[in-house]
Amino acid sequence: MGQSPNSNDYNLEEIGLPFLQGNADFTKLHPRPRVWCDTANAIAEKDDVLVSVRAPIGSVNIADQAYGIGRGLCAIRSNSTLSTLLFYFFIALNVELNSIGTGSTYTAISVDDVKNTHILKIPLPEQHAIADFIDRKTAQIDSLIEKKQRQIKLLQEHRTVLINRAVTKGLNPDVPMKDVDNDWVHTIPENWQFAKVSHFSELRTGGTPRRNVPEYWEYGTIQWMTSGEVNQKLVYQTRSHITALGLGNSNANVLPENSVMMALSGQGKTKATVAILKTFAACSQSLAAFLCDEERLHYRYLYYYLDRNYKNIRGLVGDNLRDGLSLSKLRDFRIPIPTITEQHRIADFLDTKSNQIDLQMEKITKQITYWKEYRTTLISAAVTGKIDVHGEGS
Repeated sequence: MGQSPNSNDYNLEEIGLPFLQGNADFTKLHPRPRVWCDTANAIAEKDDVLVSVRAPIGSVNIADQAYGIGRGLCAIRSNSTLSTLLFYFFIALNVELNSIGTGSTYTAISVDDVKNTHILKIPLPEQHAIADFIDRKTAQIDSLIEKKQRQIKLLQEHRTVLINRAVTKGLNPDVPMKDVDNDWVHTIPENWQFAKVSHFSELRTGGTPRRNVPEYWEYGTIQWMTSGEVNQKLVYQTRSHITALGLGNSNANVLPENSVMMALSGQGKTKATVAILKTFAACSQSLAAFLCDEERLHYRYLYYYLDRNYKNIRGLVGDNLRDGLSLSKLRDFRIPIPTITEQHRIADFLDTKSNQIDLQMEKITKQITYWKEYRTTLISAAVTGKIDVHGEGS
């Protein structure tokens, strides 16, 4: 079992042994250390199998050199089983190890739990045959998974290109263009404006309710949200739709449905995360809300433009990214403004294309999940003798 030195003993100058506190430095096979330590008390030798004993339990790597290991890991050294095969055994044992994990703060297993797990005793020639079979088959599966993951990345990039083009050039590729004085957008269609977003929307932020005064809650409640909700809900499956969590009071500054929300500070502020509010709610001071004048600025068009320009928006805070965005900076933020009719057409077009891309990515993601599960099933079957690794076509 690993032991953790004093935190002051770690260094980045590669003095001593590379040190692994837990599975944060694990890759698919061998660790990639980030810190070193010259006072490590527990040492894993080359070819030891490293198993995570704290949540997430059961992650496995093989030591490709000597490592100091912390309390989140244990090292297994076998005199009779190939390291590669032992590695595969513990992949197959993942569910079993997690089922015996205990703890309230985080789940963990003991070194005795690891010692008491059972594996098959297999003759050495057969071990080589099983390990070679699994190596060959998992390499094929991994290659397929990587191709699927590349497909998802390409779809994401395609979505970005579609949105960027639509919100800066419109849907007509032959429209005459004009120059604008801006570092991010250089040209826009001739009949578009390039103006401050505050000329077309009202910007608001919120505050934190007084949770310690019970009477404050008696006359009705509303939903209340922080930047965390924007981050958690802004995913491709639900893309721009969020539901605020938590409670505020009836006197809070209520934001209407379809407000475009952006994180100002707190978790995710450096991502300038954007989402569309799908219910009325109050919010904390870590969020800004754009309340669009729907006769001049469509909230879905604004969402797409802000979401695709988060890197530029992030730059508004300067080099110190720990500083939050401010309403004054956002009020001066300029965006391309098509006619309201064209804004609706652009938003409808992007909704349709995004939904199509979502469906494609969802299908590919399910395929990736299937192949990952099949990979684990194959390993388990091979190490327990349920597959004839010498069979034809193996």
